[in-house]
Amino acid sequence: MSIIDDVLAVLEEGYRPYYGKVSEQGQKQVECENWDNTFWFVKETETRRAFMCLGCESRPCVLTDPEGFELTAKRPVMQTKVSFMETRSVPPEDLFRHKKWFRCNEAASLLAISERKVRYLVEEGALVPHEDSPLRITAESLEAQYNREEW
Repeated sequence: MSIIDDVLAVLEEGYRPYYGKVSEQGQKQVECENWDNTFWFVKETETRRAFMCLGCESRPCVLTDPEGFELTAKRPVMQTKVSFMETRSVPPEDLFRHKKWFRCNEAASLLAISERKVRYLVEEGALVPHEDSPLRITAESLEAQYNREEW
């Protein structure tokens, strides 16, 4: 797993980033060879504090109620879902050469606009549709819009 996957998993488990300072005594408990690369997370309950570090290759290091870790006020944590968008791996210029027709959602993605805006451009005549349903747009008209400098 990558460090990003590890961080997302730790956040899902209820840990939050730890912003406090760690004394030399706390650093000795960890026995970490590369202290400058430590990334600490903390999970607090009524009775204990659990710390997890994702800084080194042998991650994670977990400590429960260690000495030398500064007490910190809880920072509010925004509850957000993290998602990643899949991006095109083929340049648009290649798509225009190898594909004759584009669906509405593909055109919207290429032009970085909404599907509604694509349909509006078809109604305006800026994009040329296929004569049959469902709505498909010619590569030539889409490429012309893609290369257009003024919007």
